[in-house]
Amino acid sequence: MADIATLMLADHRRIQRLEASLRKAGQRGGTGPSRTLRSTWPHLAAIIQEHLRSAETICWPAISRTGPRGQAQVRQMKAAATQIRAAIATAQAQPLGSPGWWRAARHVLMSCADHLDEEQRALLTHFGQYGDLPLRDQLGRQWLTSRNHRNLAAAGPARPSAPSPSD
Repeated sequence: MADIATLMLADHRRIQRLEASLRKAGQRGGTGPSRTLRSTWPHLAAIIQEHLRSAETICWPAISRTGPRGQAQVRQMKAAATQIRAAIATAQAQPLGSPGWWRAARHVLMSCADHLDEEQRALLTHFGQYGDLPLRDQLGRQWLTSRNHRNLAAAGPARPSAPSPSD
């Protein structure tokens, strides 16, 4: 079974590990961006944005259909997602590791942590209470399919292989 709750929690753990790595890189100090910072930040920003995209297109519509409470939850999450995306854009507009970048990155980390906490409390509880197992499996399969399509698109078009000598 491709349980949506399990997949979302796995994303949360991945994001939290990268956030911890980013914080640790910031505590080391020094001038300019470290190798850890240069490798962690782009990966973290991409995973957060992918998580938000997947939640928006797959989970939020299902939650909205449950009624006024679900619609209110989705409105809150949309507002949080907008705030997180704006903070990521602000950070990406600054030189990596600069004071301005760190201010924006801390805002990303705080906003994302709040969003993930809310998602775990509200969304995952919501799916547990109202999402029957077939729905959770269906949403999980959509989540995985969406991720696979985006990963293939990000990889670019397949290159034709060189003709073999027997061709």
